[in-house]
Amino acid sequence: MGRHSFKLFRNSAREFVAKPFDMADSYYTFLKRMNGEGLTQFLLTSDTMINLLLSFLQSKNNYLAGITLYDDDDVEAKERITNLFKAYMDGLLTDDDIHSRLDYLESAFSIDLDAISIRNNDHGVMTIRSNGVFDTYDVAWVNIVLCELTKAWNR
Repeated sequence: MGRHSFKLFRNSAREFVAKPFDMADSYYTFLKRMNGEGLTQFLLTSDTMINLLLSFLQSKNNYLAGITLYDDDDVEAKERITNLFKAYMDGLLTDDDIHSRLDYLESAFSIDLDAISIRNNDHGVMTIRSNGVFDTYDVAWVNIVLCELTKAWNR
């Protein structure tokens, strides 16, 4: 069972679509081919990443496995954000609390999320990056990601 990579797009109906992506291929050639199929690449802003992470955490059997910041050398910021989400999972913070505290960190310290990793009891770990590429060993994650992204986008 090998690793699978997918790239997020939106189709002409504005629905999210995940297309298999081979990391050995040229990223730009791949994007051009998908554009020729009528798909537009989808990039995740930090706010969308936060909404997506909250959506994942509201679903049963999903847990935060890791966070990567654009400045991943900022260990203190990474720990602070991880602790916020742990408090959220423990029911100590609301969605609004998370957004207001992360908005403050983002504006005061220029902290941006680059990737999040989610562990699911049935499907293992999935990592999604702000460029819309996600990796997993279990392809069942594709439908889960599309469902949770649709919920997060409509928040």
